[in-house]
Amino acid sequence: MSLCFSGLSTGVWGLSASDVYVVGCAGACDGLIGQNATICHYDGAQWSAAWSDNAVNIEYPGFIWGTSDTDIYVAGSAHYDGSMWSQVLTGVEGGILAIRGAGPGDVFAVGDGGRILHYAGPPAER
Repeated sequence: MSLCFSGLSTGVWGLSASDVYVVGCAGACDGLIGQNATICHYDGAQWSAAWSDNAVNIEYPGFIWGTSDTDIYVAGSAHYDGSMWSQVLTGVEGGILAIRGAGPGDVFAVGDGGRILHYAGPPAER
């Protein structure tokens, strides 16, 4: 069984043995700058492409983490909501190198130069 790309696998995360994501670079990972960033999904039977370069620019495709199959983050500033990938704007220069959290409203990211970011969920509605 092979991934949906040949190249460097840089991160893996899953909810179960039949719901696994792998992020990496198809071809050369030029300092992990994501021109060739790829994400594959395993559904328990086969691997398939879960993302393509045309969707979102993933600057450093090195780490993937989520809270559910509708809330997945990739270090390099991308988020999956269960139907589409979108860019996550951090407001800081440099790449996001790792990401982890305790839940959807409690996410930490570590970036260039030891920068630590915390996402505490959307603002409360009044």
